[in-house]
Amino acid sequence: MAHKRRKPDIEDVAGITIKLRAEMEVEHIYLIKNGKALAWFQGSKESVTISHNEMLRFGDSIVLHNHPNGTSFSLHDIQEIIQI
Repeated sequence: MAHKRRKPDIEDVAGITIKLRAEMEVEHIYLIKNGKALAWFQGSKESVTISHNEMLRFGDSIVLHNHPNGTSFSLHDIQEIIQI
């Protein structure tokens, strides 16, 4: 099930980058366009999901995503982005 879209708690890319690098509890996805956050999704320690419709809605955005355990993007992450 997809996580609920929220109004971004931080709007500038620099602030979001700092937050995502420091976050050690849950995964987040921010969708960015023209240097501003359009949407924010907060997940769990293991995952964060966006519905296919949400991805299509924000398809021309930049995706910022973290992994609290410090790992790189998973194969699943990459496959999801490629499908959009």
